[in-house]
Amino acid sequence: MVRKVRDVLTGEGLKISAYQETPATQPNSTVTARHPGSRYVVDVSSTAGDNRMVLGITTPCLKPPAGTAAATP
Repeated sequence: MVRKVRDVLTGEGLKISAYQETPATQPNSTVTARHPGSRYVVDVSSTAGDNRMVLGITTPCLKPPAGTAAATP
């Protein structure tokens, strides 16, 4: 599964910064990808023994810069 995620992320323009694949008897693989034009980071790993995957996404701060006028509804 991690291999497929790596291929999808690469296809979306992210750069793989770390990749580790373990044998099928020890399903604990990881991939980390970064978007070159922003500070988005995607971490995906499988967990040993329980057929689960962990997905983590780190984004840049989405809060408007200080001093900008906030729109009021």
